Amino acid sequence: MKKKSNLLRTYLDAWKKGEMAPLFSYHLRHGLKAPLPDLLGPRDTIPSPAKEHQELQKQFSVTFSALMPVFKPKPHFLKRAVESVLAQSAPSFELLIGLDGPQPDEVIQTLQAFGDRIKLFSFEWGGISKTTNRLAERAKGGYLLLVDHDDWIAPDLLYWYHKKLKEDPQLFLYCDEFKIDVKDRIWPHTYFKKPLTPPFPFVFFNVVTHALLVPKTHWIGLRSEVDGAQDFDLVLRLNKMGLKGENIPYPLYGWRIHSNSTAGRLTQKVDKGLKAIQEYRPDWSFERGLVPFSYRAIPPLSTPDVYIFSKEPLSEKTFEEMSRFAMQKEIGFVTTKAEPFFFPVQRVVQKIEPGCLMIRKELLLPEEAEALSSFRCSPQAIADRLSALGYLHLYTPYM
Repeated sequence: MKKKSNLLRTYLDAWKKGEMAPLFSYHLRHGLKAPLPDLLGPRDTIPSPAKEHQELQKQFSVTFSALMPVFKPKPHFLKRAVESVLAQSAPSFELLIGLDGPQPDEVIQTLQAFGDRIKLFSFEWGGISKTTNRLAERAKGGYLLLVDHDDWIAPDLLYWYHKKLKEDPQLFLYCDEFKIDVKDRIWPHTYFKKPLTPPFPFVFFNVVTHALLVPKTHWIGLRSEVDGAQDFDLVLRLNKMGLKGENIPYPLYGWRIHSNSTAGRLTQKVDKGLKAIQEYRPDWSFERGLVPFSYRAIPPLSTPDVYIFSKEPLSEKTFEEMSRFAMQKEIGFVTTKAEPFFFPVQRVVQKIEPGCLMIRKELLLPEEAEALSSFRCSPQAIADRLSALGYLHLYTPYM
């Protein structure tokens, strides 16, 4: 009884600190009896799965190259970032670090202390995209991992990526993440639970971000003109080429927030991200979304032939917004509400609010329409049927 009480108290404390999701994921990965680290993230004391990774390598051999462009980071943050990458259990792995122009002596000394455990290159200043591209040209690994110079990755990140690549080696991969401060503490309520696959362009903003892994055979390079949203631009172009992406549903990446971090310069990121997604779908219009660092897609409006189920009258704005998406071939279901957890993250959801929905008539079975009108059918059952057929369920924030 005492153990149950302690576990309940642990989860209650995690909920108060905004760390419920990382704690739950930790227990899913390592069991309820696993000793808890002091912090669910950078001080995670889980040993790297070296033996398991060696066995995995025998079954499916791959090589990794981590690419880390460096531009005047705090030496302490840089040291933590490099250490976290070198802690990976991957049997065949290299870390390439590119100095983007002249760097302070403290940065050079920090990197030189790692000796031949890293491959260090010096380049003329060119920005994050050019530096990353230069590293990619020198990489020997079959898969390229993009890592920032002041963040942190879990020691088993490449192990989980490797397991997924064994199932499908032609994927780009990413993972759930959270934000950490200058003292390696997790920021409350910053756990970013990402969608299983990137549903572009039906999203509010970049749902991939860190830590991106791309097969070298599909590497098409970063574009300097969208620096600040270069990773978003890359996955949009990869997706447009037909390359599939998938999420590893564990919080394996800590994104550091500090006074000089790019995470704080949201205006530039929004502008560059807006440029990237507009080029991805030039036949659509895009504008800034309802939350910071977000975008609103505006597909062409056609005359809808839809079924509407609503407990309240729809405003003209809501009807137009829903109709724009209901007529897209990828969308099977549009609603006006979703669980609050999903709101700032994405527009594609799994669970629906049955108060209001719109569906193209050709997708709705006659018996479902009849059952809906008499409140004898759960809208969720219809959404699940369409999801099984490959359709997305989207929501609009307009009520």
